[in-house]
Amino acid sequence: MLGRTISTTSVALIVLLSACRKSGASHASTATSSGSSAQASSTDATVADRGDDPCVYIAGTEAESYVGPLATPPFRFDESEGTPSADGQHCMYRGRDGREIMVDAMLGGAKMAVAATAGVPRVVGRMTKATGHGDLQSVTDAMTQKGDAGPWDNAQWMGVTGTLEAVKGDSGLIINVGASNAGEQGAYALAREALPRLEKPLDYDGAHAAALAPKPRTPLANACDLIPRARVEQAIGRLASEPQRDTLGMSCTYRVAGANGVQEYPLDITWVNGNKQFAMEKGAVGAAPAAMGMPGGGAMPSLPPEAQQMLGQISKMSGGALNAPASLTHARPADTTFVGPWDRAGMVGGSTMIATKNNVMIELLLTSGDYDKAKALLAAACEQL
Repeated sequence: MLGRTISTTSVALIVLLSACRKSGASHASTATSSGSSAQASSTDATVADRGDDPCVYIAGTEAESYVGPLATPPFRFDESEGTPSADGQHCMYRGRDGREIMVDAMLGGAKMAVAATAGVPRVVGRMTKATGHGDLQSVTDAMTQKGDAGPWDNAQWMGVTGTLEAVKGDSGLIINVGASNAGEQGAYALAREALPRLEKPLDYDGAHAAALAPKPRTPLANACDLIPRARVEQAIGRLASEPQRDTLGMSCTYRVAGANGVQEYPLDITWVNGNKQFAMEKGAVGAAPAAMGMPGGGAMPSLPPEAQQMLGQISKMSGGALNAPASLTHARPADTTFVGPWDRAGMVGGSTMIATKNNVMIELLLTSGDYDKAKALLAAACEQL
């Protein structure tokens, strides 16, 4: 879908960030195990003694300033599975309306991991020079920005993902605020509270909270099974054919006969980490121009050649096929009256409706369908969640 494609365009820019951070942490861990642990700072020793619970650095009340009242106490979270987990590497602070903040602790190896992250813009700069398009400063600026002075030795903000990395000694915190109202300043405010707690952690048990946190809904094998047919036809009219699922069962296309021919309503479901995906989709249109070296303040008819070439290079390096949208035109202004049975909802690129409910995201592409009927179908989907 268009929204997913636009998001992929901006996400491609941070593929290297994640890969290099993991590589740096892995190398640092190996070095520590081979004999450098004797040189660990008192901060690192304190963190190790307290355990690896990522929920002992930020209080729930502090996160509520940016996500609203919490739906459940902060809990350890397995991001890959999108579920509460007693040994999850992240701590989840989730508001009642789906806004959320995730925190991950780097317990040793933080210096090398953050150094690897900081080196990514230079790699991209060299890559763009090698392709004959010069050093796109806007690309590197969109990736990482060094932060102000604080209770850390080093801090880096990654606007593309809404993530702050802050390091003290050889330990640190990764605070992802992309799905909240915190923004860069809020992330730094949280880090100022959290970093000193590497030495004096909060008395809290994120594993116990994970056991009590509500479990996510089990994904359906067929997206077309989510909404009863009668409810679908109530929203968009009598179907002209059977709903058509995609090969993975994650999408369902509904077709109705209209005055100007058949109208299509393609609906896509993201079952895992829907709140985070929502934030990425909403932020992609705004982030993509700066990140891809395009001017802001409006839609571009197409990606410039240097941006297309850079995206292709990143795609090869990440081992995937990342396709840029042919255009980023805005067919419709943002809907300011998006009220319905969802936690959050909005428009992406002027042509895609997205909404979340209980950490599941529903995406509906407006191709030939009627706007109001599409919105009714989006509501019908969220009612089932």
